[in-house]
Amino acid sequence: MAGSRDKALNIVCIVICLAAACALFIYLGQGKRLSFCDEIYSYTITNSDRATYQFDAGRVYSRAEVEDMLSHTKGDTIVGMLKNVAKDKVHPPLYYIFMYISSVIQGGYSKWIGLCVNLLFLLGTVGLLWNLMYGVTGNRILAGASVGVYLFNMSTLSDMLLVRMYMAMTFFAMGLLSSEIKRGPGRKFYPWLMLITAGGFLTQYYFAFFAMAFFVVEFILYWKKDRARVKAYFLSMLAAVGLATVLWPLWMPSMLFNSHAGAIAESATDFVHMFRKIYEAFRIMQVSVFQRAYVFGMIFVVGLSVAFFISPAVREHRKNIRNLVMKTLAGAFAYAVLVRILTPDYLTSGRYYYPAQMLEITAILLMLYSLTAEYVAKGRELVFAGLCVLFIVGDFAGYRYGYGIDYYGDAAVYDEKMAALAEYADGLWVLTENNSYQLDAMLPFWCIPEYLVVLDDSVSEEYEVLNQLDGVDRTIIVSQEYLTDEGFKDNSDRGMYYLIGSTGRFATDELLFQDGGVLVYKVEFQ
Repeated sequence: MAGSRDKALNIVCIVICLAAACALFIYLGQGKRLSFCDEIYSYTITNSDRATYQFDAGRVYSRAEVEDMLSHTKGDTIVGMLKNVAKDKVHPPLYYIFMYISSVIQGGYSKWIGLCVNLLFLLGTVGLLWNLMYGVTGNRILAGASVGVYLFNMSTLSDMLLVRMYMAMTFFAMGLLSSEIKRGPGRKFYPWLMLITAGGFLTQYYFAFFAMAFFVVEFILYWKKDRARVKAYFLSMLAAVGLATVLWPLWMPSMLFNSHAGAIAESATDFVHMFRKIYEAFRIMQVSVFQRAYVFGMIFVVGLSVAFFISPAVREHRKNIRNLVMKTLAGAFAYAVLVRILTPDYLTSGRYYYPAQMLEITAILLMLYSLTAEYVAKGRELVFAGLCVLFIVGDFAGYRYGYGIDYYGDAAVYDEKMAALAEYADGLWVLTENNSYQLDAMLPFWCIPEYLVVLDDSVSEEYEVLNQLDGVDRTIIVSQEYLTDEGFKDNSDRGMYYLIGSTGRFATDELLFQDGGVLVYKVEFQ
């Protein structure tokens, strides 16, 4: 009877945590605007006939054609999506399968197609974290407080609101970690380990760094004590590679021959800057977690880790937790260092580190609880709860005074620009370059015009007559800023020549607004 009551209470507590996660997600999701090129690729790879760059130079596209690239329509198939993933040669397919399912269910194109995929994996991560911390603390309230520390952190907010595969990868990293706490003497753990490892790898290839780090710690800790255990762990990893290969045999050529392979190899052999990159990996980890207090975060994490690992009481009474923390920190920082070493400077981004930051936050919680439990004689639960509250207050301070949620943007500014563009949506918009993700990936989600054409150097100056502009007195030119010896310039003149040459009508242009290096001009025909 008591067992049933405990299970019911556990379910209630988990549901409360999941409800809080949903409420926070929906609240912040309302203000989310898609303006980062890779988020657009999540839709085009899923729903179009190409992987990334969508527009042929010189061809006029209708609004319906552009919308078709972003949404699930007749003719889109999961086989076509998998072909796009194969052509893209950057990421494995599991995340896109979930994007495809969400696109089919919801129809059209909306930020919620991608956000709902994130919500699914966020809820899974929260549930696993609660279960992990409850297994360690034996206290439902402390497990819930631990979830709060993670849930409100800026790293988590950025992770769950970016329409890419990193929230899914975070879930599999948590799965890899949380499985350790339920590890018993039997063999049930190893099939789960295989599935989690294969799932994470088929979500993002970098997940392999987590698995390798966990295995290295497993080998160091148990090779002399329990070789059968280490061998079983290794065979599970090997089986995961086999399963991933059967399901997606293209993973090896994708990793070795993608468009960034040369730059990655060059970055990996840049031994001159190796120590700088190791330091940067550690700093990047703390910037998102601790925001403007990241220097304090660097000192705090090092100090806490030293105190934890040199503690005789922890070593004697909490050996399993100590080993778990060792795996968690090794996985987080080995991953961060390897990603920074392999990633060329021009590709370096905080988004790659979200799953590792989740592991770091979890390790901090485990270390704080263990030290509190060992060295606080009375009221240890209250002390740990107070520390969690302190960290949650820090999370809110980071939200209020930090660097902001990654790739979130100012919704009011975004909507103001969209409203300005909507006034010109009946015309034919001219994008003056076809070599920049800033133009052909960002713009469609702002406001889709009636017609759109992309120009580059391959487009002949003997322009065809544009009947799409019959009866239209104004339109838009979008160009990209670039630096020359004479200062910043752009190719908006190319768009003007195209419009005048194709219509035979004189026109004038004026800057409507600028978004980073993208300049948007309004054009008036005389």
